[in-house]
Formats: sequence, C-alpha cells, structure tokens
Amino acid sequence: MQEERNRNNELEGDEEGLIVLSQRPAEGETSIQATESQAAQKGERNDQPAIEQETPPGISSQRPQEVRIVLTGGGTGGHIVPLIAVARELTARSPNIEIHYVGSNGLTGKFFERENITLGIITSGKLRRYFSFKNFSDVFKLAAGTLQALWKLYWFMPDAVFSKGGHGAFPVLLAAAFYRIPIMIHESDCVPGLVNQWGARFASRIAISFDDTAKYFPKGKTVLMGNPIRGGLTESLEPQSTAKKLFGFHADEPVLFIMGGSQGAEQINDFILDILTDLLRNYQLIHQVGDANIDDIKSETDVILQDVSVDDRVRYKLFAFLSEGQYRDAMNAADIVISRAGSGSIFEIAAFAKPSILIPISASAGDHQRLNAIAYFKAGCCIYLEEENLLPHLFLDQLNELLVDRQRREKMIEASRIFARPRAAETAAREILTLAKADND
Repeated sequence: MQEERNRNNELEGDEEGLIVLSQRPAEGETSIQATESQAAQKGERNDQPAIEQETPPGISSQRPQEVRIVLTGGGTGGHIVPLIAVARELTARSPNIEIHYVGSNGLTGKFFERENITLGIITSGKLRRYFSFKNFSDVFKLAAGTLQALWKLYWFMPDAVFSKGGHGAFPVLLAAAFYRIPIMIHESDCVPGLVNQWGARFASRIAISFDDTAKYFPKGKTVLMGNPIRGGLTESLEPQSTAKKLFGFHADEPVLFIMGGSQGAEQINDFILDILTDLLRNYQLIHQVGDANIDDIKSETDVILQDVSVDDRVRYKLFAFLSEGQYRDAMNAADIVISRAGSGSIFEIAAFAKPSILIPISASAGDHQRLNAIAYFKAGCCIYLEEENLLPHLFLDQLNELLVDRQRREKMIEASRIFARPRAAETAAREILTLAKADND
C-alpha cells in the first residue's frame, strides 16, 4: 500500500502548463519524503536552544501536535463532504496531526464533531455577483469575521490552510494571507466561485475538479485533482443483487436512486411524486428527500400509494437522510441515479460508475451546475436535462430508453470510470502535508 501511494505522487505538466496529478504508478519517494531528503542534504538543522516564552493563561505552552491544519469552507454539503474526506486522509497519513475547522456554521457542527475536528465558528457575509441591499450589511459581517479569524488563527497558528471556498472561507483566507500561512484552495465546479477566484492570488496550490476550470487560475500552481470523495465508499462492495435485497427489493428488477436531499432539489422531489405511479410499474425506487422535506413528502406519498397495489407500495423506499453506510448501499443497489449536478454528487456517481440523469439547478451561482452537467455529459457519462425540459413524457422516455439500451448504459459506466478520480482526497492530503512540511522547514 505504501508503495502504491508513493507511486501516486507523480506530477505531470501538460502542454498548457496545467499540472495533472497522475493516478498512474511511478517510482520514487513521496513529496514529503523528498522535502525531508532535500533538507537533510542541505544540512539544515536547528541547533539553537529553545527559548522559553511566557504563554497567556488558558493556552498550552507546548505544541500538542506535530502538524496543525485548518479547514475552511462555506458550510454547505458541497463543502463539508470533501473537507471530511480530506481530513480522514490527513489523519491516516499523519497520526500526529491536529485539525480545526474555521468558517461559517451552516451544516458543519454535527458532521465535524463526529470526526473529532475542533470547530471555530465565525461570522460571515456573502459575496454576491449581483446588487443587493444585503451587500452593505454583509461588509460589516465580513469585517467581524476577519477579526475573529485573525484571533483564532493567531492562537492555533496552523502549518497550512485548506479551503473549499464559499463565503465562510473569505475571512479565513484573508487571515491566513496576513500571517503568511501556506494556503491550498480547491474548486469543485467548472466555474469558480468569487472567493476562490479572489483567494487564488494568495494560494500556494490550486486544485480543480474539471479541465475547463484551468483557464480561471494561474497555470503554474494549478493541479487537476477531481473532487475528494469519502474514502472507502467504493471499496469491497457486495454484489449489486445483495445491495438490492438490503432494501427489500427484487434482485432482478431495476432500481432508481433519486438524490433529492440537497439544496434546491424540491423541484425534483415534486416531479417524482407527480410520476410516482408510472415509475413504480417498471422500477424500484430509493428516494432521499432531506430532513426539511420529509414530513410533507411522506404525507403526499401516503395518499398516492393508496391507489397502487400492495406489491407496488413496497417498491418505494422513502428516506429523509441516508447514513454513510446506507448511502453506499443505495448507490451500489442503483441501476440508474437521478440527481442535481453539484460537483460532489457527480464525482460520487462517477466513482460508483453508475449511469445517471442529471437535472442542474437553473439558478445556481455562475450557472455552475449546468456547466458541471454539460462537462459530465460531454464525457459520455450521463443524460442531461434542463429544468424547463423536465416534463413527464420526456423524462420517462429518456429513462425507459436508457433502461432497455444495455450498450448505452455500458458505455456510460466505462466513461464514468475514466472520469472518476477516486483518490482525490488522498492526493489533496498529500499536497497539504507537503505545504505544511515546507513551511516548517
């Protein structure tokens, strides 16, 4: 395993100057080992005696961990899941590590606490691409958040900062730049957000998920990495037939996994309910709707399912939220996935190599979901439907044609495997530790 990880450290320069983090085997030591070796060759040592400094009350005088990393982001699921994926890899690679999250609240608390990541919540305002009176009040929120970030980073003083962008990251990036802390930013979408575009000037390394994003950033420090997904999701999977039986489904009948639990997925949920009886004739359904929507949708489905047979009722499984294990089983059981076009969803669908129908949010910031979906569609991985074309007969025709066209599904599966970068979290962790090590040297 160590040899395999070492081989993954190869950096390749393409004709455009974009660095591609290779997944191919290559011999040699890791970048961290290389840094240590170079330091040893130069004879760099610190033989000066330690100077004992007075420490403020309540602050430990000893550095509790060898490496300190700060994670930051906007507080939405699209930021949290990749941050957790990278945090797990950091911990696996460097047991003597302390990780803090500093940023806006959002959905962060319950997820980071499970990972034993210390939270540092700050005030944050939003950077908008359009005029709004909130822009005036948010200036003061950003100022307050920046002061809070300066304070938190001063006492923790991380060796590196890893940012997923979003409004919650802006004060942290500003504070990190002030203290000259090495910064790595990651852009999930085809079109970068305002914070990442602004933060690129301070970043030592910029990671992107899509090829098309490279044009927005300096070539010399931009790497094509993919979007980090949680480690172990696709490892040691049971046969698909076994996964279907876990949900009480027939192993020989197709399963749709509808991911309607993300922000902006209410339209998908409502649409699925409108055609639910039609879908149940040919498919078994796993429908994730989100905690905020579960009560209303449960009431509606109870009424709808009264008009179908008992056998058809058990073909529909409704979930507010899927645990990581349940999500893994649902993806494994699925023959086709229906989803929005957030980068996180796309790269997890690709990692499982599932044919999919993507329906991007039409009003997403910078039109990023539509451009994400187009990029995935051009790679041959999915069917792409605009919201205005989300009509029952059109959707059902596309879905049923995909189901009966085995050759087309197999092409999507193969294209998804090529598109996926399942080791993005591992690569990100390696690059972050390299930055942190270089800073310590």
